Amino acid sequence: MAEKSKTWVVETADGQHTVEFFPKTAFKPPRLFIDGEQTALDIARANFEGIDQPILTGGGHDIRLVSTRKNTDIAYDGVYMESSSAYEPLPKMSKANWVFVIVSLAAAILGGAVPAACAFGGAAAGSGVALSKKLSDKKKLILGVVIMVLTWALAIGLSIAAGKGINAAKKVIPGSFGKDEYKIELTQSFRADNDTGDLAAEAWDVIFAAASEDVYAYATKATFKKLKLLYGIEWTEPTEYLVNMLDVKSSDVKTTGSGVSYVVLNEEEYSYVCSVIAKNDAFYYTELYCTADDAEKLVPRLIEWTNGIKVTEVEQAGNAS
Repeated sequence: MAEKSKTWVVETADGQHTVEFFPKTAFKPPRLFIDGEQTALDIARANFEGIDQPILTGGGHDIRLVSTRKNTDIAYDGVYMESSSAYEPLPKMSKANWVFVIVSLAAAILGGAVPAACAFGGAAAGSGVALSKKLSDKKKLILGVVIMVLTWALAIGLSIAAGKGINAAKKVIPGSFGKDEYKIELTQSFRADNDTGDLAAEAWDVIFAAASEDVYAYATKATFKKLKLLYGIEWTEPTEYLVNMLDVKSSDVKTTGSGVSYVVLNEEEYSYVCSVIAKNDAFYYTELYCTADDAEKLVPRLIEWTNGIKVTEVEQAGNAS
């Protein structure tokens, strides 16, 4: 989840220092700059435990950067600079619970959106239990094992059921992929690829992931209500989503002939066409990308496909109406 950078001016024995923190975005990890120079962050466990590390050491004060999904602040000699509340170390997971979380995440190797969702959901639940201040270490271990086993059981069972559903849907709607009220129509060259990588997150539901030989595509959904509940975000416009999530300027956002908001991003290895539709009190985000070598040929085609993205009502049985 992206947000604007936060800046603090911190006093130490050797003078003032400017600390600037950039949260992670869709394409970049979190970054920390002190006096304009990037400083290493301990992000190995950040996705689950958050960031809690000392900075500006040796200056005569205990200064720590503390960042969770909900907030980032500087703890200065045991007191947060913004909230003025007392600093408490972020809880850490035991080695055993880390193993349970990693094994839950490994369920994603089964392939597909369903196992990926189960894997990340199980890992999130396992880490939540492991970081709870209300549970004893023994209960954390027991619940960690239970969640890990349930994660794999659900991933395997639902993957089999979803596979049958995908095969049935292919016969009815070739060249399209859908879930709930969302449907994207691409081309006959796309196929269900059962490869969602690390797309699932707390607020985002994976709609689908698909690929051809040259292009990869995936789509996610995040409701306004869930984003506000988890992160305090009150965006309702596609441009707000693209600007804040992808760290782009409003002037970079374009609109297709059918009214889909999108932005083209070019990196060293890949080129992306990222689009958002705001409908049904939710953001429907679709990302199509190819290698940079193919960008000149394929990006116009990706924009053409983006122009054809529609959010439609889909019957419970899974057929588009």
